[in-house]
Amino acid sequence: MFLWNNLFLFFHVLIVISIWLSVCHGTLQSDIDTCRPQQVHLSYGESTAEIIVMWSTTGQCSSRVNYGTEPFGLTDITPGESRLFLEPWNKHGAHYIHRVKLRSLPSDKVIYYQPSSNDVAVGPFFFKTPARSTETAAIEFLTLGDLKSSSPVFASLSTDVAKGKYAAIIHPGNIAMNLSGDAGKNGDLYMKVLESSVKTVPYMTTPGPSESDNTTYAHYRHRFSMPFTEWPMTLDRMWYSLDIGPIHLISFSTEVFKGDGKYAPFQNNWLIKDLKVTNENRARTPWIVAFGHCPMYCSNDDPTGSCKKQKSKMAQKMEDVMYHYGVDVIITSSRQGNEISYPMYKGIKVGADFSNPLAPVHISVAPATPWKTNYNSSQEEWLHYSDDRNTPINFGRLRVVNASLLRFEIISFEGYKVLNSVEITQNHHGLFSKEDLPANISAKIDKEIEVAGGDPDVINIEETTTSNSKPESTITKKINEIFKGENRNKFIIGVSVGGVVLVLLIGLLVGRRALRGRRRQSSRRWENMDINYGKRYYNKAPDKDDMENDFEIDMTETTAPSRKLLSDD
Repeated sequence: MFLWNNLFLFFHVLIVISIWLSVCHGTLQSDIDTCRPQQVHLSYGESTAEIIVMWSTTGQCSSRVNYGTEPFGLTDITPGESRLFLEPWNKHGAHYIHRVKLRSLPSDKVIYYQPSSNDVAVGPFFFKTPARSTETAAIEFLTLGDLKSSSPVFASLSTDVAKGKYAAIIHPGNIAMNLSGDAGKNGDLYMKVLESSVKTVPYMTTPGPSESDNTTYAHYRHRFSMPFTEWPMTLDRMWYSLDIGPIHLISFSTEVFKGDGKYAPFQNNWLIKDLKVTNENRARTPWIVAFGHCPMYCSNDDPTGSCKKQKSKMAQKMEDVMYHYGVDVIITSSRQGNEISYPMYKGIKVGADFSNPLAPVHISVAPATPWKTNYNSSQEEWLHYSDDRNTPINFGRLRVVNASLLRFEIISFEGYKVLNSVEITQNHHGLFSKEDLPANISAKIDKEIEVAGGDPDVINIEETTTSNSKPESTITKKINEIFKGENRNKFIIGVSVGGVVLVLLIGLLVGRRALRGRRRQSSRRWENMDINYGKRYYNKAPDKDDMENDFEIDMTETTAPSRKLLSDD
């Protein structure tokens, strides 16, 4: 009997342990499946000493990065934050996006890092911080045009990035073509195939038309975090700037000129202030490079293009500011192919070479995806170089050699062959002015301004009013979010339940007051009466100013003996 009981107890313990192990294994496996970081990518924060690490998970998990200067010594730990990104554009994508800021990083150092969610880690990966602007090392950037998830270039891109030459990848919009495709699955696929490149080098972006998501830019604002912007980014601040070595890099949005253009004045005013400050520190960051999606000018004969001379909204709204404040290079994206301009202003070539230019040089980068074009290019006077239709898929390489020499190369993904290049020397960084141009060039520019309906004596470099197009404040946006989707239903239910509870409480209070009042009114004044009942049974009314006398208890409310005593003659 004793043996039987012990065996019975043993089997019970064994069953409990098996169940416990099964539950633990299931929980662990669930965390591995739903919390494994994917789509890891980097960007700069508010300086090159701050790197933002982002990734996605399918489940709600914690955010943390272990990092250090040795691959086996990741002793620094920084927690982060995450956002649920679901409706309406990401029903099928990884729903949770994580962000961690690594601050106060040393310059010109390799940093190893390991992102993890619920202790499920990937890596370690690594990146290298650029040299500070006071140091003399050359710095390079890789530039991409329109890029689809199906492009054949990702392996070549990863191989080139792995050489460790680049301080950042610059991508002026049309990311994945588009991120919200297949309810978010296309965005996930794109970030997965791009991960091997952007987990090593910061990925600096600007929005293009494929990021629109019906003008919400939902995927762009959630999936990426850029310098000096909130996260998720707000529609009234999808632009930024950052000093990287000797370059002041500006990302601007050409999307603000579409529709009602209500955000365009805010970008314009920000750009003016930014460039004013930059020119005060031009000795520290001599080169100013700006990038956005749509070009100001193009040579193709596409009648639907927004970049035709005298029609480009970007040229009308931004060219004067960039010209006046001495922007050296403007990089954009063009589906028709690569183009490099001579220094120009208002569509007029102001110099025959690139030695000490007196105006910006415009560079359009071709798609990094096979792209069929049906339009031809015309040989504009301002055009230095343009592709033909047989040009292989390529990317751009921007190299700042020193404070006075900048080189831009167009490079094929096949064998990394240089297809074309331009060298810009500038020994007099600063503002541009028509007064420095030859008289005949200045006259041509004035004529172009007049044809476009402008005044040659007026340069549009003043801040514009924003009173009629002020974007929502952060508080207003939060309030508006309450009335969207499931939040709206929850809000209505909460208000309804609260209303019912409030009515019940008011009813209870009113009922209690009414009951107290009825009890007071049931008393009769009697203490001053001359009738002597011998024993008087009564309660005294509360002392109040408006009550002249005490009140007796109603006989009907007393006990039987009391009623008998009070009724005796």
